[in-house]
Parts: sequence; structure tokens; C-alpha cells
Amino acid sequence: MPSPSTPVAAPTLPDMGYSFESAGRTISEADIVQFACVSGDFTRLHVDAEYAKSPRFGQRIAHGLL
Repeated sequence: MPSPSTPVAAPTLPDMGYSFESAGRTISEADIVQFACVSGDFTRLHVDAEYAKSPRFGQRIAHGLL
């Protein structure tokens, strides 16, 4: 373990604009409900279909991490 006076290097972050492609998949109703349960994020825009029918979105939107 380093002593308190030993400098520790910060992790290296990728350059701006870095991107990657992951395998595609369709987000299901079950994915949204399970993510809401695990994260505790029950924001109406994610879980309430009637509320999310507003003209701005038209339907529920998935959580950002999905």
C-alpha cells in the first residue's frame, strides 16, 4: 500500500469522441421493469405508459444505462 505522501496516478480516460459498437438488442418491457426495481428509478417517463404519451416522446423511454 502506498504511503500517504506517495502520488497515485489517475486512471487514463479515452480521448473525446471515442466510441465503440456493442451487440444490438431490443429493450423489452421486462428489461425496463427489472432495471427500475434494481436501481430504484421509477421515474414516470420510464414506467408509466400513459404519462409518457406526451407529444414530446410519444412513448416510454428506456433508462439511460439500458
